[in-house]
Amino acid sequence: MGLAAATAPAAPPPHGNVRSAAESEVLAAERQFSARSAEVGAAQAWREFFDEREGHLFGATGDPAIGAEAVYNAMGGSAPAPATITWKTEKLWVARSGDLATTWGRWISKRPDGSARTGRYVTTWRRNEKGEWKVLIDIGNSDPPPAPAPAPPAPTGG
Repeated sequence: MGLAAATAPAAPPPHGNVRSAAESEVLAAERQFSARSAEVGAAQAWREFFDEREGHLFGATGDPAIGAEAVYNAMGGSAPAPATITWKTEKLWVARSGDLATTWGRWISKRPDGSARTGRYVTTWRRNEKGEWKVLIDIGNSDPPPAPAPAPPAPTGG
């Protein structure tokens, strides 16, 4: 019995431990991605954080941009960024394997004139062969514009 116990393979860690570590890593990657977007602009940040070959950016219309360079170009490339985009994760799911995760949250895009747009996003992350978390799929949509202020009541004749 002692020999069998000594040569038996170690049990894999519980899935919760793998998932807990991956959760922390993905949340850190999300924070770094958002901070990088504010620092260098969305196009460059998207280029750095998207999977080089398989990262998909879905826009409001048309086919997705696929690959980090195509995503960079779809986000405006080297043109000056028209706005600063940042976001905050509200929900995170991690696969039991610890190599795939999906985040959901809210984004804000602020223009230099002070105007802003907001919306929601869903991002799927995958750990690459180097152990880095890279965006596999990113989808966002804008919130509807705020309703116009109600018109003042019509004056009453008297």
